[in-house]
Amino acid sequence: MSKDFKWTLGMKFTCFQDFKEGMMEYSVLNGYQVCFPKNDHTRVKVMCKTKECPFTTYVFRVGESTTFQLKTLELNHTRARVFL
Repeated sequence: MSKDFKWTLGMKFTCFQDFKEGMMEYSVLNGYQVCFPKNDHTRVKVMCKTKECPFTTYVFRVGESTTFQLKTLELNHTRARVFL
């Protein structure tokens, strides 16, 4: 994955771990801190650690399969980059 990777609504992932790893890599490459407030076998929600920031993504499991699909995508960060 590169810093300029384009997330799109409707993207599908073979399992929630693929999505989670991809989102973690995206956040590290772009210097943002994210958290996973909802993270179970049917859904994964990612938010910026800053409560006021609108950054949110949400994937859900498609039916009884192991496939997850991107349902919500708000990639705008109002928080400054974090350099560790």
